Amino acid sequence: MFINNQVEDLPLCAAKTAQLYRWVRLRFSSNTGMRFTVSMNTPSLPRRSYRIIAVLVLLIAPLSFWRMTTLQAEQTLAAPSPKATKVRVAEVSRHALTEWAFAEGTVQAARREYLQLETAGIVTELGSVDGQLIREGTQVRGPRDNAPGDLLMRIDTRTQTAEQQAVLAQVIEARTAMEQAEREFTRAQKIFERQLISQNEFETYRATRDARRAAYNAALAQRDRSQVSLDKAVLRAPFDGIITRVNVREGDFYTGAKPAASDNERELQAAIVLMDTGQFEATLNLPLWDDTQVATGQRVYLAGTNSVLAHAAEGGFAQGAFATGYVQSISPSISLDKRAITVKVLTESGEQYLRDGAFVTAWIVTREREAVLAIPDSAIANYESGSYVYVHNPDQQTVTQQPVTLGSEGQRLVEILDGLGGGERIVIEGGRMLTQDAPVMVVGE
Repeated sequence: MFINNQVEDLPLCAAKTAQLYRWVRLRFSSNTGMRFTVSMNTPSLPRRSYRIIAVLVLLIAPLSFWRMTTLQAEQTLAAPSPKATKVRVAEVSRHALTEWAFAEGTVQAARREYLQLETAGIVTELGSVDGQLIREGTQVRGPRDNAPGDLLMRIDTRTQTAEQQAVLAQVIEARTAMEQAEREFTRAQKIFERQLISQNEFETYRATRDARRAAYNAALAQRDRSQVSLDKAVLRAPFDGIITRVNVREGDFYTGAKPAASDNERELQAAIVLMDTGQFEATLNLPLWDDTQVATGQRVYLAGTNSVLAHAAEGGFAQGAFATGYVQSISPSISLDKRAITVKVLTESGEQYLRDGAFVTAWIVTREREAVLAIPDSAIANYESGSYVYVHNPDQQTVTQQPVTLGSEGQRLVEILDGLGGGERIVIEGGRMLTQDAPVMVVGE
């Protein structure tokens, strides 16, 4: 701006110089009686005219220099001083520091049954709860107080029932024959004691009794087998849970159990799938660089998104839509498809915030320490030369750039190994554009 003002004033000075020159020439011509042209392109001038021009130049040059100096001084006074940056500061102190490992994965019910029947047949009945046929989402109860679990499905049992009736008749017949053989053996024993029959005849009665006993026991075993066959035609809830899939309908011909190679195939081929929502198991994919920090038994927080866990962490995980659990197992190998370590986590609370098959984010507490010299991560400025913080100088209201050595990282705190000793006041907000000795204005105190 200063140069522009100088350029703008030069034509003005030149014009005034030309006016003054013409006035002097006119005055000179009137005094000498000589006639001169006003034009500055006169080919020849008297020697006295050159002297006058030299005097004018000597007078105008200081005037021009003074004018330029004045403009420069005005420009310098008008230039604004550097504006102070508004910042927030905090004192460096010691804190409790929690170190974390982060992973992602899926969650499933820890207990799940793919229920099938070994016996093939036509589905004659589906179970009901409160008068409604079972379907996806129905809550059922398992065995309790010597009572069987809720009925889920029954197939046509007429063949098994008929077989059982025949077996029961055989049991009655065998029992009658055994009881008669027992009575005859008892009478023969008394007669033998009186030596009225021979030893061979007595042993014949004994053998007959033993054979009738064996026949009766065989009939009882056949009865039990028929009952098992009849039980295989009925499907009941093995535990309290919720039905997630029903693959049969009344009137369908059920072909019986089939082998399956994966959980997906088992779910498709099962008659009914039942799961217990009281506990979930999360399968996490842990990055390779975090596997050495994670160990069994460590506490884990699970939620659908990172934002839920971050919000809960601000309140110390006192409340929020998250589940808690612990590390149950860690795979010693790296999965080929994920290139990560597989970690299994079992939940202990908050299962109502999880859903079977859902994607989850996990925060694993790897270490907790007390009285660690740490600062907020927002106070750290990272450059190619290293990490720095800005220390506030209250007397000059400026900042000093201080290099630091960082240690472990928590959620929002970073450990300081070197560069700060505690008690310094550092910039924690507003320090993005700061430089060495930059003026600042502390706010928020």
